[in-house]
Amino acid sequence: MARPQSSIGPTFTAAQIEALPDAAFVSDAGGRVFAWNSAIEALLGWRAQTALFSACATILEGVATDGSAVCRAPCPLAAAAGQRAVRDVARQQVPLGRAGWELNGHQGEAAAACAHPDMLVRRADGSRCRVVVIALEATVGGRFGLLHLLREEVDADRDALTGVLNRDGFTARAADEQHRAARRREPLAFALIDVDGLKDINDRLGHLAGDRALQWLADLLCEGRREDLVGRWGGDEFAVLLPNAGCQEAAYRLRRTLDDARSEVLTNPLAVSFSAGVVDVRASDTLPEIVKYADAALYRAKRRGRGRVVA
Repeated sequence: MARPQSSIGPTFTAAQIEALPDAAFVSDAGGRVFAWNSAIEALLGWRAQTALFSACATILEGVATDGSAVCRAPCPLAAAAGQRAVRDVARQQVPLGRAGWELNGHQGEAAAACAHPDMLVRRADGSRCRVVVIALEATVGGRFGLLHLLREEVDADRDALTGVLNRDGFTARAADEQHRAARRREPLAFALIDVDGLKDINDRLGHLAGDRALQWLADLLCEGRREDLVGRWGGDEFAVLLPNAGCQEAAYRLRRTLDDARSEVLTNPLAVSFSAGVVDVRASDTLPEIVKYADAALYRAKRRGRGRVVA
């Protein structure tokens, strides 16, 4: 029997959404939130009063690990979900209980699951967390919407504040890239980056502002090529590994990124410039040696003044 148009997907009351153990929110076809449960408030810190009637793209600022936008307003997934023709072609019928996801009273019921990518989202305090997302067509309180179930993915290789690789994660990935470059006889460059003026931001605006400045710079560094590795080396230092690029080409690219940062500094109080030391990576180099050479180049950059890239 055909499913009535008035009830698309599993049907929930507002109380059932609130009772879900997973962080959950529901957005309409325009991507605006109309249900926000306590679990997602606990996960992200955004209160329902703030989230309700806001665009989910605005409140979550969801991005992929490469820095590209996942959330957009209006939400294309939510808009497409209400169109039966699109739904039948673009979605597959899956049980709601897959991979341990349980919806009270609805385990195993067929539902149209949207291919929602995992993403990094902003918490209310400005930090980021990586979440696994399942999006399902549902009727909530008599209103059609896209039900989003979020679970935080604990990634030991990621820096909790910025979402880029942490030191251990970067070290492991860098070794793989060094071996790959050696096998293919391709150039490889490494940059050690030090944030300029972070202490001044911390002193003037507080450490929360300093944290957001670090997040801003991490996002800016991630806007480069997808194959580039970006990691937080520690404190106010970042490391960038640039496959298939020599140190001069890498320095040129970082100078362009530095120009973008400088232009933002004029209008954004949380924008920062940086200094960088760039070196070629040889197959015989160990990572401590590479960092030592880059640190020497960074020291020369600092001696010349803020906002310098030295190769």
